[in-house]
Amino acid sequence: MIAYHFIAISSYYEGGTRSGWHYASDNHLDKEIIKQFLDESKFHLGQMESGIHRLTTDSCDWKSIVKKDSFFTDVIIHEDKNTFLGC
Repeated sequence: MIAYHFIAISSYYEGGTRSGWHYASDNHLDKEIIKQFLDESKFHLGQMESGIHRLTTDSCDWKSIVKKDSFFTDVIIHEDKNTFLGC
Protein backbone atom coordinates (compact mmCIF):
# COMPACT_ATOMS: atom_id res chain seq x y z
CA MET A 1 0.00 0.00 0.00
CA ILE A 2 1.11 3.54 -0.71
CA ALA A 3 -0.10 6.33 1.56
CA TYR A 4 0.11 9.98 0.53
CA HIS A 5 0.76 12.68 3.12
CA PHE A 6 0.44 16.47 3.24
CA ILE A 7 1.99 18.16 6.27
CA ALA A 8 2.03 21.83 7.21
CA ILE A 9 4.46 22.75 9.99
CA SER A 10 4.74 26.00 11.90
CA SER A 11 7.48 26.79 14.38
CA TYR A 12 7.30 28.65 17.64
CA TYR A 13 10.95 29.64 17.86
CA GLU A 14 10.84 31.28 21.29
CA GLY A 15 9.17 28.24 22.79
CA GLY A 16 11.26 25.80 20.81
CA THR A 17 8.30 23.81 19.51
CA ARG A 18 6.94 22.84 16.12
CA SER A 19 3.32 21.96 15.42
CA GLY A 20 1.73 20.65 12.30
CA TRP A 21 -1.41 19.61 10.48
CA HIS A 22 -1.37 16.18 8.87
CA TYR A 23 -3.66 15.02 6.08
CA ALA A 24 -3.22 11.53 4.63
CA SER A 25 -4.94 9.30 2.11
CA ASP A 26 -4.35 5.81 0.78
CA ASN A 27 -5.74 6.85 -2.61
CA HIS A 28 -4.62 10.37 -3.51
CA LEU A 29 -4.46 13.77 -1.87
CA ASP A 30 -7.60 15.77 -2.58
CA LYS A 31 -6.51 19.13 -4.00
CA GLU A 32 -9.69 20.81 -2.71
CA ILE A 33 -8.94 19.79 0.89
CA ILE A 34 -5.42 21.19 0.58
CA LYS A 35 -6.63 24.40 -1.10
CA GLN A 36 -9.26 24.91 1.60
CA PHE A 37 -6.63 24.39 4.30
CA LEU A 38 -4.24 26.88 2.68
CA ASP A 39 -7.01 29.47 2.31
CA GLU A 40 -8.12 29.02 5.91
CA SER A 41 -4.55 29.16 7.20
CA LYS A 42 -4.01 32.51 5.46
CA PHE A 43 -7.19 33.83 7.07
CA HIS A 44 -6.47 32.55 10.60
CA LEU A 45 -2.68 32.73 10.72
CA GLY A 46 -1.91 35.58 8.34
CA GLN A 47 1.56 35.55 6.89
CA MET A 48 2.98 33.16 9.47
CA GLU A 49 5.84 31.18 8.07
CA SER A 50 5.20 27.50 7.69
CA GLY A 51 6.74 24.60 5.86
CA ILE A 52 4.76 22.37 3.54
CA HIS A 53 5.76 18.76 3.01
CA ARG A 54 4.36 16.04 0.77
CA LEU A 55 5.61 12.50 0.93
CA THR A 56 4.62 8.86 0.67
CA THR A 57 4.90 6.00 3.14
CA ASP A 58 3.39 2.55 3.55
CA SER A 59 0.70 3.73 6.00
CA CYS A 60 -1.56 6.73 6.65
CA ASP A 61 -0.44 6.68 10.27
CA TRP A 62 1.73 9.56 11.52
CA LYS A 63 4.23 7.07 12.96
CA SER A 64 5.10 5.95 9.42
CA ILE A 65 6.30 9.49 8.66
CA VAL A 66 8.49 9.66 11.75
CA LYS A 67 9.87 6.23 10.89
CA LYS A 68 10.73 7.41 7.36
CA ASP A 69 12.26 10.76 8.36
CA SER A 70 13.42 11.76 11.85
CA PHE A 71 12.96 15.44 10.89
CA PHE A 72 9.33 15.03 12.00
CA THR A 73 10.07 13.39 15.38
CA ASP A 74 9.38 16.40 17.62
CA VAL A 75 6.45 17.85 15.67
CA ILE A 76 3.26 18.11 17.71
CA ILE A 77 0.83 16.89 15.10
CA HIS A 78 -2.86 17.74 14.70
CA GLU A 79 -5.21 15.72 12.53
CA ASP A 80 -7.89 18.38 13.04
CA LYS A 81 -7.06 21.52 11.04
CA ASN A 82 -9.16 23.75 13.31
CA THR A 83 -7.01 22.78 16.29
CA PHE A 84 -3.87 23.59 14.29
CA LEU A 85 -5.32 26.89 13.08
CA GLY A 86 -6.49 27.86 16.57
CA CYS A 87 -10.17 28.08 15.60
